Amino acid sequence: MNTLRSKSKKEYLPNKTPFDDNTSIQKANFGKLYLIPVPISDDNYDVIPEESIFLVRDLNYFVAEKAKSARKFLKKLDLDIHNIEILEFSKKKKLPISEYFEPVYRGESIGYMSEAGSPGIADPGEELARYAHRAGIIVKPLTGPSSILLALIASGLNGQNFTFHGYLPISKEKRRRSIMSIERESRNNNSTQIFIETPYRSDHLFNDLISTASKSTLLTVASDITSQEESILTLPIYLWKKRKDGVNLQNKQTVFLLLARK
Repeated sequence: MNTLRSKSKKEYLPNKTPFDDNTSIQKANFGKLYLIPVPISDDNYDVIPEESIFLVRDLNYFVAEKAKSARKFLKKLDLDIHNIEILEFSKKKKLPISEYFEPVYRGESIGYMSEAGSPGIADPGEELARYAHRAGIIVKPLTGPSSILLALIASGLNGQNFTFHGYLPISKEKRRRSIMSIERESRNNNSTQIFIETPYRSDHLFNDLISTASKSTLLTVASDITSQEESILTLPIYLWKKRKDGVNLQNKQTVFLLLARK
C-alpha cells in the first residue's frame, strides 16, 4: 500500500500564508479531514453510531494521538489494519503538519482519532482542523461521545453559559489559586466552569476543590462516563465534605463542573 509520503510534496502541498484571501475556497478535488469519535470507556463501543462507523470503514489513512490505541479501535470495527496507514500526532511526536495531509491533496480523505471521546477538545486535533480550514480542506466532524458535553448535560448546572478550562495547574498552590479564580468567574457571570484532570490526580483535585471552594458552590463530579461504572453527581461543597471519605476517583476519567452562587 502507498504510504502517506509516497509523492513529492511539491506536487500538492499548498504554498500559502495562514488564512489568506483564498482561505475560504474549499477545493473539490481534495479529500476531507474526518474527526472520528472513539469510545470513552473500553467496555462500551455501542456509543459510536453506525453512520460514523460506516464512514470510517471507507478510509485508508488515519492520524491518531497513539497508533496502538487507534489500531485497537479500528480492529473492533473489523478493518484490516494491514491495509491502512496510521501516523501519530501528539505533543511528543509530530511530523510537519502538512505531511499528514499529503493523501488529502491527492484526493484521499484522512481520519483523525483522539485517545478518548470526540477529538478537537483538550487534544491536538484542533491543530489539524485549523490547518485544514486554512488550506481549503473540508472538515467533517462525526457524531460520537464527548465526556465534557455529557457531563454538562447531566449536571443540572447552567448549560447556556459555560467555560471549559482543560487541565488546571499541577502545583497544589497554583491549582488552589486557579480554583478561587474560576469560582469568582462563575459567581460573577453565573457561568458553569468545566475542567478535567488525569486519572491518577483526580483525587487530589477533588480534595482541593472541597477545601477551597465556598460551601454553597455546586460541584458536579462525573466519572467513567458511558462505562458500567459511570457516576455523575451534583452537590454543594458542604455536602461533598460530609461524604468525602466515600469518594474514590483514583484512576478514573473524571470531569469536574462548578457553579458558584451569589
